[in-house]
Amino acid sequence: MDYEIVLGYKDGVPYFARAGEVDKLGEAGRLSLAAYLPGREDKITVHAKPSDVRAIERLIEERQINAENVRIIEIPAEEFIPEAGTFEAEIEKCKLCYACRGACFGCYCKVCFMERGSPNWHPPDIDKAAKITYHLTRAMHLAGRCVTCGACEAACSYGVKLAYIYGGEL
Repeated sequence: MDYEIVLGYKDGVPYFARAGEVDKLGEAGRLSLAAYLPGREDKITVHAKPSDVRAIERLIEERQINAENVRIIEIPAEEFIPEAGTFEAEIEKCKLCYACRGACFGCYCKVCFMERGSPNWHPPDIDKAAKITYHLTRAMHLAGRCVTCGACEAACSYGVKLAYIYGGEL
C-alpha cells in the first residue's frame, strides 16, 4: 500500500491532501497534526513541524500509532514566543472550558480524569483553586508527553498562555 494521503497545513490549519496535491500545502500552523493520526489504518505521509515530529514519535512509543503506517517529512516551523506573565495571571484568564484538553494530542485516555466524577472537576463556581487543580493535574498527566506544539494555546479562546503553565516555550 502506498502513502497516498498527505497530512500537512493549508492556510495554517491541518489539511489532508492526496499525494498529487502536495502543492496545496503551506506553512506550518500551531495545531498539532499528531492528534489526527491515532485510529487511522491507512498509510499517511505527514509534513510535520518539529513539535509534531516529537508528538508522533511519542504516540508511536505509546502504541497509539502504527509506525509502519506513518512517513514523516519534517518542515521548519516559525518560532513562537510566549508573552511574559505569571502563573496566577494566566490562571485567572482560564474559564475551565477544556478546549486545551480537546486540542491536545496527548489527551487520548478513554476516560479522562475530568470525567471520573471524584473529585467534582466541574464545580458550579469556577474559583482559582479549581483552575489551579485542573491545570496542575493536567500538567502532571502530560509530563514527558508535552511537545510544546502550541495546540492548547491555539484552542484557548481566553488567551491563556498554557506553555507558561506547562513549562514549555512556544
